[in-house]
Amino acid sequence: MQQGGAADADALSPRSGFNWNQVAWGAPNQTRTEICSYCDAPLDQENTVPLMVWTKDGWSAEFCDRCQARWWGLRGASIAVDPGAAYRDDCCEPRHCHYRGLIYRGPPVYCSLD
Repeated sequence: MQQGGAADADALSPRSGFNWNQVAWGAPNQTRTEICSYCDAPLDQENTVPLMVWTKDGWSAEFCDRCQARWWGLRGASIAVDPGAAYRDDCCEPRHCHYRGLIYRGPPVYCSLD
């Protein structure tokens, strides 16, 4: 990872002791892995969000919850989110999307599909 510059002030970086040589990188255009790129633990792709990083050349790595906490200092949300309650039908005015005549309820979104 390259250091320096204003954008790097808040850049995510691993904790001391992390070994970049232990990361199993996925090749560009390769399908996503089902195991952690660092510890080989299975990734729960249905119930968690892996940390994913890429090199400038497109090589990728995915990290499980345990490695995210141990090496990156990240932790998952402790409150379950109900996707059905994310946008209640009455929370926003209906908006007609110009793409295939869809009606959308939720905050304004802008797209260039027209």
